[in-house]
Amino acid sequence: VPKYPQEQRHQEVPTNTGYQENPEDKKTKERFKEMLDELVGTRGAYILDKSCAILGKVPTSELEATLKGMKEVYAVVLDGSVTKEVAKAAELANVKFVVASVSKVKPNETRANIITAGV
Repeated sequence: VPKYPQEQRHQEVPTNTGYQENPEDKKTKERFKEMLDELVGTRGAYILDKSCAILGKVPTSELEATLKGMKEVYAVVLDGSVTKEVAKAAELANVKFVVASVSKVKPNETRANIITAGV
């Protein structure tokens, strides 16, 4: 009689679920990750347009005020954490993606897509 119960084997999840990630999406996420790595320790934020060109770099402390006066912002990549205030400002500016190391905002609390460090 074995001392320990047999290891439970985990059922493998099929990897082909029919969803094909768009190569453009993958490139964009890779670019977000590169930018996030560049920003580490700076307490800054990049404001990007649809082609992921940097429209500007601002301190995270000024991000909310800056977003209020901007249009055509596609994404924001910031060093730090996504707060409810930043998420709200991004939502009002119709920002599609907010990228950061950490988020204090749950996905159901904002319309903006929040992407964290795992990008």
